[in-house]
Amino acid sequence: MPQPYSCADISKGQEPISVKAVNLYTFDELPLLEFQYTATTSIDPEIDQLFLPNQGCSCISCEEDSCPCLFSGQISNDTNKRLNYTQFCDSTSGCVCTSEVCRPDLFQTTDFKLNFNVEVYFVNTRKKWGVRCCKQPIEMDNFVCEYVGVLRKSKKAKENAEEHNPFVYVFNFGFENKAFDIDASKMGNVARFVNHSCEPNLHAIVTVCGPRIVPRIMFFSMRFIPKGEELTIDYGEQWWRNAINANPEMECVCGSLKCNYKRI
Repeated sequence: MPQPYSCADISKGQEPISVKAVNLYTFDELPLLEFQYTATTSIDPEIDQLFLPNQGCSCISCEEDSCPCLFSGQISNDTNKRLNYTQFCDSTSGCVCTSEVCRPDLFQTTDFKLNFNVEVYFVNTRKKWGVRCCKQPIEMDNFVCEYVGVLRKSKKAKENAEEHNPFVYVFNFGFENKAFDIDASKMGNVARFVNHSCEPNLHAIVTVCGPRIVPRIMFFSMRFIPKGEELTIDYGEQWWRNAINANPEMECVCGSLKCNYKRI
C-alpha cells in the first residue's frame, strides 16, 4: 500500500527553519526536480547595472509625491493605486530619514528570513500543492516569506516562463517606472507554492533593504491567521485575464463566497 509522502526539509538547510512537504491524499511526491530551491533572489546579469547603492532619503516627513522611496511604488493595474512600497534601511544604507515610513527596526527584527514554521502540503486534487502555517498562528502585519527567483525585465521573464510553466510562477510588478518579474519557474522557494484566493490572508509588498536598491517581494499577513490555515494571496485581475485567455477552461477554485473567477 502506498505510504503518505513526506519530506522533512525541501530547502535542504537553506532556510533557518525547515520547510516540510506532506501529501496525505494522493501520495504523489512534490515535484522537486522541476525547480531548484533557493532562499534568495538572483539578478539577471543583463539588468544588474540598473540597481544603484541604497542611500535612502533625506526627508523629514515622507510624502508620496516627493519622497524618492515612496515614489518608487508603482500604479497597480487592478486597483489604480500604488502597489505598497516600503524602503527598509539597514545599517549598510545611508538613509537619514526620520519619518515613520522608514522601518530600520523591522529590518533588524526580521532580517526577512523565514521565521514561521510553514509547510508545503497537498490541499486537494483541484488546487494541488499549497502552503500553510503548521505550528503556530500568525498575527496581523507580520512578515511571512519572500517571493524569490530570478529578477528580470518583464518580457524576458514571460518568455522564459512560457517555455517551462506559463502564468504560474512569475510575479509581475512595477518598480521605479520599469516593469520587472521575479521568475520562480526554475528556481524559487516556498512562496512559489502560495495559491490564489479572492479573500487572501497575505498581501505582497515591494521592498528595498540592504546596500543596493534592488526590489524584493515580501508577503505580509493581512489579518490574524490561525494555525493550519492555508496561506494565500490575490494573484490579481491581469494574471487571471492572461490565464483565461490561454486556457478558457481555467477557473478559480479558491472556494471563497466572494470568488471573482469561478465559471458559472
